[in-house]
Amino acid sequence: MLVKDWGYGQANAKGMAGVDQAILKEKGYDNVEKWVDKTLFQQPLPSELKLKMIAEFEKIKAGY
Repeated sequence: MLVKDWGYGQANAKGMAGVDQAILKEKGYDNVEKWVDKTLFQQPLPSELKLKMIAEFEKIKAGY
């Protein structure tokens, strides 16, 4: 339903394998490598940068 009706892919490979190939092609999920190539994945920030961001946010909340 998620793929067919809403166009959402899912991380569950078994679930995606159960979807009709015509629907996958229509929604752009027939070639996963091509799709992943254009995807920007989030990665954890380095600890030093994360701490700097938290410090700046605290300044903003304090009215800086």
